[in-house]
Amino acid sequence: MNYRLWLTLSAAWLALSTQAQYRVRHYTLQDGLGNGGAYYLLKDSKRYLWFLSQDGITRFDGTRFVNYAPSTEPPDQNQSRPGPTGNTGNGLAETPNGDLWFGTEQCLNHYVRATNRFKTVFARDRNGKPIRTMTHVIDADSQEVWYINEAQGLMSFNWRTGRSKLHSSLLRHNPAHDIQYIKHRRESAEIWLLLPDNGVVCYNYRTKQSRSFFSSRTDNQAGAPRPFSTLYLASNGLVWLAYTDVLIALNPATGDSQTYPVPTAIGTSIPTAIVPDQRGQLWVPSGNAGIYIFGLAQRGWVASLHHNPYDPNSIASEAIPELLIDEENIVWCNADPAGLDQLIPDIHGVRHYNNDSLRQPTLSDHTVMQIEEDRHGQIWIGTYLNGIDVLNPKTDQIRHYAVSNEPGALPSKVIETLYKDRQKRIWVGSGRNDLSWYDETSDRFVRVTGAGSDSLPAGGRIYQLAERDDGQFFVSTLKGLYLLNPATNRFRLLADQDAWFTRALYYDQKRRWLFAGRRLHDLVCYEDLGNQIRVRYTALPAVSVYDISPDTDTSRLWVATLQGLYLLQAKDGKILRHWTERDGLPHHVVYSCLPDQAGNRWISTNRGIAVLNPHTGQIRRVHSIPPTEFNGNSFLKAQSGEFYFGSTIGLFRFDPLKQTARPHALSVALTGLLINDQPIQPDSNVTELNTLKLLPQQYTVTLQFGAIDYVSQGMNRYRYRLTGYDQDWVESGIVNTARYVNLPAGQYTFEVLAADAEGRWTPSARRLVVTVVPPFWQKSWFVALLVFLTGLIGYVSFRTYLVGQLRRQRREFKLQAVSQEAERERIARDLHDHIGPDLVALKLQLEAASEDVETEPTRLVLERTIEQADRIITDLRQISHALMPTGLQQQGLAMTLSKFVSQLNGGSGKPEINFTHALDEPLPESHQQALLQIAKELINNVLKHAQATVIDVELYEQNNEVFLTVSDNGRGYDPRVTSPATGIGLRNVRKTVNRLQGQFTILAKPTGGMSHQVVIKNKLIAPRRSSKSTGQP
Repeated sequence: MNYRLWLTLSAAWLALSTQAQYRVRHYTLQDGLGNGGAYYLLKDSKRYLWFLSQDGITRFDGTRFVNYAPSTEPPDQNQSRPGPTGNTGNGLAETPNGDLWFGTEQCLNHYVRATNRFKTVFARDRNGKPIRTMTHVIDADSQEVWYINEAQGLMSFNWRTGRSKLHSSLLRHNPAHDIQYIKHRRESAEIWLLLPDNGVVCYNYRTKQSRSFFSSRTDNQAGAPRPFSTLYLASNGLVWLAYTDVLIALNPATGDSQTYPVPTAIGTSIPTAIVPDQRGQLWVPSGNAGIYIFGLAQRGWVASLHHNPYDPNSIASEAIPELLIDEENIVWCNADPAGLDQLIPDIHGVRHYNNDSLRQPTLSDHTVMQIEEDRHGQIWIGTYLNGIDVLNPKTDQIRHYAVSNEPGALPSKVIETLYKDRQKRIWVGSGRNDLSWYDETSDRFVRVTGAGSDSLPAGGRIYQLAERDDGQFFVSTLKGLYLLNPATNRFRLLADQDAWFTRALYYDQKRRWLFAGRRLHDLVCYEDLGNQIRVRYTALPAVSVYDISPDTDTSRLWVATLQGLYLLQAKDGKILRHWTERDGLPHHVVYSCLPDQAGNRWISTNRGIAVLNPHTGQIRRVHSIPPTEFNGNSFLKAQSGEFYFGSTIGLFRFDPLKQTARPHALSVALTGLLINDQPIQPDSNVTELNTLKLLPQQYTVTLQFGAIDYVSQGMNRYRYRLTGYDQDWVESGIVNTARYVNLPAGQYTFEVLAADAEGRWTPSARRLVVTVVPPFWQKSWFVALLVFLTGLIGYVSFRTYLVGQLRRQRREFKLQAVSQEAERERIARDLHDHIGPDLVALKLQLEAASEDVETEPTRLVLERTIEQADRIITDLRQISHALMPTGLQQQGLAMTLSKFVSQLNGGSGKPEINFTHALDEPLPESHQQALLQIAKELINNVLKHAQATVIDVELYEQNNEVFLTVSDNGRGYDPRVTSPATGIGLRNVRKTVNRLQGQFTILAKPTGGMSHQVVIKNKLIAPRRSSKSTGQP
């Protein structure tokens, strides 16, 4: 009875003390949950959180929920499906290959991780037909999946061989128990099952023996019959059982048990699970009384968690059907129907004060504007709209100073500044240009109003104070910068700053320099000249300054601004370093820069707090404090070493030495793939994808990735690179996609790293090998073909060019031949028609004259002259015939040459000339004339030089070629010694043959004499014969 009373009295204390140790996150439908409940929670080997609901199965990575809704396709055990078969999931287990197994109201479901699809295993009747039956998965190992169903009983399925085995038809699915009613102890081959009415049964599937405890069965081993709602098999062999009134530790080996009464609140509910944590505690959630924690070392209840509708850091519901504690000691609560709760252990000891009336102590306003510490170590808190709160850190009590018209009361509820002077007095500056100091003796505020014209103007605000060594104060107001002499109660205007009022002041006593941050303008350094100041320099143009604090040696200044954190050289304002969001700051608006004992700088921003290591320049975010908006001039390093930061949601208090980075598991995975900006589902699971092949038409690829991190609350940063394309890592910040367009063909490796909220990066990158297939015009066979075709086109083009050149030369030759022929005809006509008759007339005159000459000498001269004229006339006639062989056009080459030979055979003492011909096809006129001239030249050459007695002339046509041969039996010569080019006739012959593109051959005959042969093409029959057979041009 006393134990019950102690439980009742301590319940409230348990709730408050326990919930402060955890940070609670709530996930609902708005966050991506497919259903308001999360049953059979499981953390798999890849660190994904899985759970079942009435809408299928869901996967969570700390940021994104992926819901696999029940498939509408007809069930087929041999084919995979995009979703599970059945709506209500029962039991969830993972096999070593990463696949998941769970039951539904229809069958056993198998999630294949490699393909991201589902398969089914149905129960079968005696005829082999599938049976739809409620199935509950118990466990899975390297060979088998253990499950129980209503139709068959206790079953195992060998997922390697695909065979099922019935172990006991007596153990059936129990609809009286919802969740934690059956467990598997592998090492002893035991299945523990809660019985529908009373007790628990243990079935050994090796020995086929069963025994029960706390039951009414005949095999009951220990205990009076009693019902239970959940059980847990401990690693030490104990079996823990729970119901509304009791928690029992059973030793099945001896039958002994230890009973522990449950807190009174659970008596109105039912325990739904028993889950161990890593601290030697058992967590017992209930149906409507929250969560209670049992200490194994204390052998008693040590804490509890409950729902508080006014406290966002409480669990979302008193009804917790199921609970999971993972390897990081993070607690996952099914708060059905309110969603899923995550409880993160708070090991940093951060205290948060706000104006929640249900939490004590409470602030008078949720927005904290100023913080200062008095001589007694009490913390003065200036609020935005409700005066001043004073916190006693030792007793954790708060007293309040409100605005009142009473003398000595606080003059204004808007507190703009709190300042402790060298006498340890607290000065208060308000939003009505009121300045006062707190008198401890009278517990009153003494106003400083000024005297006459040496007063502060009305309608202003007091923002900052800085004390000189002579006890006077620099006072920054909305109307300007003043110097206050408390002894005379007078204000002196030093600088009119109506446009750019000062929000930050720092006075260097040693150098007598005053640093002032002028809003939206700059940082100015003044030289203190006593009753006036002079500008030394200005820095940071167009920058709003919120705080100025010296470094340890005062030679440098830390400046918090609207554009990040600056480190300046004090003597000239030179910027030494600048930190922004790109360097790891949570936000670009920086309010403070507090040093700790190690020299680190604690930075408050508009999105949380970060810690800067000045030596390394590295920044890590403080995850133990939520990413809230903090305020300017609202920070303090207390004498105790504790830090205080004021924000828009209250005051945070912590010891910086305890805020070290919390070690927790962190990894990064691929989450999506888009090709040409369209979602693509590859043959394998995107999360398991290691290689990717892009075809030429897939010119755009977008890779999506995400951190598997359950602590950082989505505040992860990423960097990635595509080796072979990106020169360096791409810092993408919180953006978790990488897009590449028109990648050149080749092989690349995509790598991505993730950082948690505190700036720790994953130790290794997630890699994906990307192969970009080249288009056909970039492949080697096409390049080779292109080179071949280019060469062929070049060859054809060059050959066409040569043929064109040849044709052009031929046309020119033909025109030249025609011109020459016309010229010869003209000369021949002139010789024949003019010179010839004149010579004949001259001859006749000479003959007539010779008849009249009587003297013999004269007659002889005339006769010789007449003979000479006759020879000239004969030669002229021959020349005329040679220039214009009239018979060539009418009779052809053979007949004309035959007549020429006949004329030469007429004289005595001349060699015999034999002429044979076999020329059937016609020749071009230019060829006939050329061959006639060649024949005459060769015959005359033999007549003049060979001393031959026989000359053979042959003219014939064979295979589209015309042969002209002139041979003799004369004395001959050696063509290897005697160059034919030395004779003018033979040289002319060779030129003519070359012009006709023919061949000219000179051979010495074995029997004596020479043979001259000319071979030329017959251009008139070449095209016809080429088209029929030869194929030559």
